[in-house]
Amino acid sequence: MTLYQIKKLNLEDYYKCSNIWEMEKKLKMAKMIYEELVSGTRITFIY
Repeated sequence: MTLYQIKKLNLEDYYKCSNIWEMEKKLKMAKMIYEELVSGTRITFIY
């Protein structure tokens, strides 16, 4: 059985999200999410 973890996304790892969704095609949304992570109004978890 493979073990998985749920972790809070660190700001320095945000660029890794481009492996999940095409950040280059949705720059406005990518910038908005990044700014929300910086300000603390968004918390993102990774699996």
